[in-house]
Amino acid sequence: MRASCPTILALALALALAGCRGPRLPEQLSFEGLTLKKVAEWKLDGVQSVVFVPEGETLRQSTLQVGVLTSTKHSTARELNVWLMKQYRLAQVARGYESVAADTACKVGRTQVPFREFVAVHVCRDGSGMAVCVEADAMLTPEMREVHGADLCDGQWARHREALEALVERVVVQR
Repeated sequence: MRASCPTILALALALALAGCRGPRLPEQLSFEGLTLKKVAEWKLDGVQSVVFVPEGETLRQSTLQVGVLTSTKHSTARELNVWLMKQYRLAQVARGYESVAADTACKVGRTQVPFREFVAVHVCRDGSGMAVCVEADAMLTPEMREVHGADLCDGQWARHREALEALVERVVVQR
């Protein structure tokens, strides 16, 4: 997959990944009752990433993307979160809203080519000698476009936090 992929996750992560040994991820996973298939993976700068989308969807047209990043170079959740946000800010994305904490973030923005509006929330956790971040990136619906950034993030956290926490824990334990 190329760094020009039209999603925030793809844009941020395509820059992100190289040469770390992380847990082996399956070709499919279950997330919030959906079966997701692996559609992309990258390695850059000590970070390994994979992206999953719902069955029958493509990366460019997906309504939901779930990304998993692992790093031994960035050995704490905080370090990997800082790195991930730096990659996001370097990407060619029109940023509408950001909320960042030590090990979590929410981003609202849009890509131009192809056009895609999104809201993405991610959580990062420490593992044994590594850090892991998982992200849920949702395409904005017409209803979501009417909601302010902070409220949109609150809604996405309410919707995805439990599943993200469970996924990040699974990846950390696999290591």
